[in-house]
Formats: sequence, structure tokens, C-alpha cells
Amino acid sequence: MPTANNKIDLENDLRKNPVLKGTAYDKTSSGMITVLIMSTGVFFIFFYLWFNNRPPQAEVFVPVEMIEIIGGDPDGAPDETLKLETPEEEVKDPAVEPVDDKEAQMTEAFENVVELATEAAEQVPEQLDTASENSGKAGSSK
Repeated sequence: MPTANNKIDLENDLRKNPVLKGTAYDKTSSGMITVLIMSTGVFFIFFYLWFNNRPPQAEVFVPVEMIEIIGGDPDGAPDETLKLETPEEEVKDPAVEPVDDKEAQMTEAFENVVELATEAAEQVPEQLDTASENSGKAGSSK
């Protein structure tokens, strides 16, 4: 038979499932973080609007001064004398070294080629005399 004590025991057995519940501190801190994020977003929106709606800066023009350089017409003039200033002395003959003829240069180059060819031809018999024979097997390193 059910008794009063059994009735209380049945009520205690039908417990609610545990539910996580936020405390007042959790609600307050999450609300403050939300307000901070929202106010930062509003600030950036207003900054963007202000930055894009500013009046443009006035252009500052640099004064231009025309300086005439001695030298005449840019295309040149027949009677023009250019002022070429240099700290070095003026040399009457601009060619400091004598210029060799092309024929002398060609002769010298030809002599060098003949000399090198003669040396190369003399070395060929020496290499053939001192060449060793291959005593290894084909395809091996020994």
C-alpha cells in the first residue's frame, strides 16, 4: 500500500534534468561586451562617413620660374658657341694615344692564332704517347 512516505519518494525520484543557468554576473558581463562591440561598430561607421564626406584639400600650386640658360635654340644654331666649363686644362689634340692601323691589329691577331695553333699541334703527340689504355670492364667504374 502506498503511504505518505512513498508519495514523497516518488516525487523526489522525478527530478528535473540539470539545466545550465546563467548567473547575474554572466548576464551583466555579456551585456557589457555586446554594448562595447556595438559602440565600436557605430564609431567606425561614423568615422567612415566623416572621412568620405570631408571637403577636398585645396591644391597648392608651386610657383614656376623660367630660367634662361645660355646656349640658344634647342635645335641648335649655326653660329652657336657652347659654354663647356671644365676644371681640367684644355687639350688641343683630344686623341691622347696614337691610333693603330687596322692592318697592324689584324696582323697581330693572326700571329697570335698561328702561335696558339702551333702549340696545340705540338701537344697532340705528347698526349698520344702518354695515354694509358683502358683496362676496366665496360660499364663499370673499376
